[in-house]
Amino acid sequence: MFALILTILSVSFAVGQSHASDAGASLGVLLERINKLEELLNDIPIANLQDKGLCHVSYQFKCFTILTFDSQITRAEGEKACWELGARLGNVYSKEHKKMIEDHVIALEVDANLWLGMSEVPATQEVFMSFGSKVPYNIDWHPGWPALQSDRTLMALAIRPSPVSTNKGFFNAHDRDTTNGVLCEV
Repeated sequence: MFALILTILSVSFAVGQSHASDAGASLGVLLERINKLEELLNDIPIANLQDKGLCHVSYQFKCFTILTFDSQITRAEGEKACWELGARLGNVYSKEHKKMIEDHVIALEVDANLWLGMSEVPATQEVFMSFGSKVPYNIDWHPGWPALQSDRTLMALAIRPSPVSTNKGFFNAHDRDTTNGVLCEV
C-alpha cells in the first residue's frame, strides 16, 4: 500500500511538472493531488480498524486483528468474521511477526488456536502465504505436526499463555476442523 501511494505521488508530481508553466503551479497541482489522496486513504479499512481499537498488531504497514471466541468456529466462519471487519484471513510474515501476535494473545491470557490465510502442501511440507509465495522462514510446528494427510492444507497457529506449555506452534488442518480464533489482516 505504501509503495502504491509513493508511486501515485511521484506520477502525480511528474504529470504536474509537465503541465505546469512554473514551479508554483506544479506545487499547487501536487498539493491538490495529495489532498485527494488523503481523502481516499480515509476510506481504507486499516484506518477504520485503528479507530475502533482493532489493530492489535501492526507489521510492515499492515494491520492485524486477533479475534477469539467462546465457541469453536470453522475456517469459513473465521473468514466471514474477517470480511465483516473489511479484512481477510491473515498471514504470518516472519518469526518477529509471529512473536508480536503471540505477545498480544498471551496478554489476553487465553489459549488460542487461530485460523490463518496460509496453506500447506502435506506431501512436501511447504507452507505458502495466501497470495502464493513460499513462507520465507522456518515454520515452528506444533509438536507432532505437520500431519501428512493430503486434506490438511489449511494453516492455524496455537498460542498458549503459559511459558512452559509445549502445546503451541503452527499446525495444518482440514476444513472440517474448528478453532477458537482467527487472525485477520488489512
